[in-house]
Amino acid sequence: REGIALKVDGKSPCLVNLNEDPQLSETLLYLLHPGRTRLGRKDNSSDVEIQLHGSLLSREHCTLENNEGKVKVIPMPNAPVYVNGQEVIESTVLQHGDRLVVGGVHFFRLNNPCQSVIFKGVSSEEPVKDYLFARDELLQAQEARLKAEVSKARDQARIEMLTQLQDLKEEAQLELDIQRSNYEGQIHDLNMALKEKETKLQEAEKKKLMISPFKSNLLEEMIDLYSDVFTDLDTLKKQVAQTNLDNSTPSYHGDRSQSCELYALTLQLQEANHLAKDLGKTLEFRRCDLMTDKGLEQGVKVLDYTHNIVTFWSTEKFAEIYILDGINLSK
Repeated sequence: REGIALKVDGKSPCLVNLNEDPQLSETLLYLLHPGRTRLGRKDNSSDVEIQLHGSLLSREHCTLENNEGKVKVIPMPNAPVYVNGQEVIESTVLQHGDRLVVGGVHFFRLNNPCQSVIFKGVSSEEPVKDYLFARDELLQAQEARLKAEVSKARDQARIEMLTQLQDLKEEAQLELDIQRSNYEGQIHDLNMALKEKETKLQEAEKKKLMISPFKSNLLEEMIDLYSDVFTDLDTLKKQVAQTNLDNSTPSYHGDRSQSCELYALTLQLQEANHLAKDLGKTLEFRRCDLMTDKGLEQGVKVLDYTHNIVTFWSTEKFAEIYILDGINLSK
């Protein structure tokens, strides 16, 4: 193959192979004649000057240009080339002793006699730049690159996550604002409805106060009076019927006396109810029939609305407390 030499002429720069097997390392020399030397994958139709095996190599991987002893490498697109462990993507000048890696498995060192005189003053303590040195610096550079990419990816992911969180926060805040606005609207509507009901209630109270309580109470009293009178008449009819059954001869004077007592009791009850209402007492007096040892007799039903108490009095007790004592309702 063109470019391979077994002997160095001491004037032309060349690539020296580096191999993990020390016995195979620095056994192949690829002379770089003035002008351009192409490097690529070997196949039947390949016409590049330096042909190498490897699936990661392109047919024309890179070009090495020798211009009056100044060497530079020109990588092809999508063809990784590493110089001293660092990937290069554009034309790069090579110095004497630089390590060149192509295809991931082919390691070279540049020997440039034109520059070797300049590097003679380098200390002998400098490490030998063999295959292990080239591999380690490539691994270190790749590790640093991977760490940087991982760190960049993490930073990007963190930024995206923060952006998403901010977007979610803004969406949640927007939903909360909408719900709060809806709730405030509902509360406002409820308050307006409540005020409207309160206004109607106040108007109803005013109308109620405008109605004469005397007329309302008079109507209730007339209803109670007629109810008591009809009740008394029914009771009186029953008593008359019972008396007619017990005595074959009716007693005109006895019936007339009972009617007078019933009428007098009805008037007394009305007077007692009027006095109780005038004095602000929540008392009501009604006529009723009481069953005693003597039989069915007239009585008084006392309703105390303040204490929710119902009491039954005889006509004698009613006359003694409320009639003979002058209707003393303060007791």
